[in-house]
Amino acid sequence: KARPTMLAEVKKPANVWQQIGFPEPSANAQQVMHQSDNFGYKSRPTMLAQVKNAPVNVWNQLGFPEPSANAQQVMHQNDNFGYKARPTMLAQQKAAPANVWKQIGFPEPSSSA
Repeated sequence: KARPTMLAEVKKPANVWQQIGFPEPSANAQQVMHQSDNFGYKSRPTMLAQVKNAPVNVWNQLGFPEPSANAQQVMHQNDNFGYKARPTMLAQQKAAPANVWKQIGFPEPSSSA
């Protein structure tokens, strides 16, 4: 006759994860959920002054100088032209423009006629 077994003596069924040698996925899931608590609506409020990460500069990542410096230089050079140019008196202007015929190396047609 078989001996009666108490419920406390009944062996628990073997865990499949233990049989194949892997940790139980619920432990990993709990860890992921705990890590996710740092983001989204559950995350702790952060004041803007506490944010320390400066925005990433794409130009520095690519190894090029920032174009704003070159743009400032071009705008400064352009200040000498157009409506921002310094006023010039007519008497201060250079001599009359060079004659086209002299520039191309031919005598002026009015002098030969």
